[in-house]
Amino acid sequence: MWLGKTLKTDYLLLNNMNIIKNIIYSPNGKIIWDSSENTFLDENHVNGATLRYLNKLPKGCKVNEIKNVFQKLNIQSFNYPIKGFPINLPNAKVIEEEVNKLNDYHANLLNLYKINLPQIYNSNGEDICFLTRKHERQDDIYRINNTDKKTWRLNYSADPALFTWLRGHTFESNKLPFRIESEVDCFRNFLSGAVNGLDHMRQFNLRDIHSFCKEQESKSELFFLAITFSEGMRYYFDENWVAFIDIDSDYFDNNLNYGQEFAKQIRQYVVLNVFENKKTYYTVRSGFNVDAGYKSVMIYNFQHDELNAERFSIKASNKEKINVIHACLARGVTRILPAMIGKIISYREKKFLPLSLSPVQVAIIFIGTTNTYCIRIATEFSMKGIRVCILERGTISERIKWSMNNWIPFYCIVGNDDHLASLRIESKFNQDNMSFDDLLCKLPSLEKNYNFSKPKEYYDL
Repeated sequence: MWLGKTLKTDYLLLNNMNIIKNIIYSPNGKIIWDSSENTFLDENHVNGATLRYLNKLPKGCKVNEIKNVFQKLNIQSFNYPIKGFPINLPNAKVIEEEVNKLNDYHANLLNLYKINLPQIYNSNGEDICFLTRKHERQDDIYRINNTDKKTWRLNYSADPALFTWLRGHTFESNKLPFRIESEVDCFRNFLSGAVNGLDHMRQFNLRDIHSFCKEQESKSELFFLAITFSEGMRYYFDENWVAFIDIDSDYFDNNLNYGQEFAKQIRQYVVLNVFENKKTYYTVRSGFNVDAGYKSVMIYNFQHDELNAERFSIKASNKEKINVIHACLARGVTRILPAMIGKIISYREKKFLPLSLSPVQVAIIFIGTTNTYCIRIATEFSMKGIRVCILERGTISERIKWSMNNWIPFYCIVGNDDHLASLRIESKFNQDNMSFDDLLCKLPSLEKNYNFSKPKEYYDL
């Protein structure tokens, strides 16, 4: 299927009238397609995540199908009477803890200054009005209507609270870039039709990084963070993802190789969109997206902010201008999990999540009645940090079917005597039979390890 004409007329002009140029790069930085040239794009030259980002794939599933899986796996309930405020069930905590292990790994590499921000900010001041004007205009901010607190707002992101806290602050020049990690519950008063119950909610948790750096180091700092978190994308999605860049036209004119360098650094497909006018306060906005079947879902995002440090009088001790690089870290329940489940449903893949994200990792199916040996096996699994459940009702085949339909990657069948009658691996991994001790040794090896080397600093190509 040839997409060049469709891309040029539909994607570039109809979806966003401010886009004046579009370029697609290969992982080695080669230009695959350029909107300024009268060429066509063969879909075989890009991956599926790129096609999904360009809205060139049909929807493979509906949001409600994914929400049904969430409820089935005891992750979230969507029965709360106010739309957009899901109830996190016990397994939601399991998912977020696992995703945060990787976030923590990267955070430790980056030597972050960790803070917790309040959920309220004061909207008084010209600087904060400039920062929040888009959301005030869209009326998607929750306001506190006490008579004497009319300027108080609930955070829609970390930015308002962080910048007002740092207003007038001076960073030591020799300590730049200074990276701050914050975690905050955010609230956005979206219209009911904009709330999909998964990645577009009225209440959500954000874990952000704000890197305060010298202006001449801003590009290299954004690239450095992108390289670091590209490892997270590969950990969860291998090579099945795409990066996009929204870039201001003036900045692009002075950095014509920006997209090429970015693609080479992260070793992935990049879709670059040149905007005629700066969209908000950022010069560059980038993100890592995956094909979730129902849409393209962004897992990480980055922004190059040239304006807000100066507006809030945040400066370096040697008077150099400071830029801010924003990075939003991956979230499990609202980002990674919907993307994985949506893709599995859409492409009719086996119903198995990565081992670390499976709420239950092993189902124990016993022959006869529950016995002390069965309980001992479950206890030993649990002591090894493996999440288990014991299935008591139904025939053996019914319980095996139930475990597979409930996205449990492994099951083992336990006999009445002091050994396993059989143990069969049924997952995306190879099917096999093994002893109990073999399984205990094998399970950890099936999980990917955080064996990344410390990211190298960005270098000019």
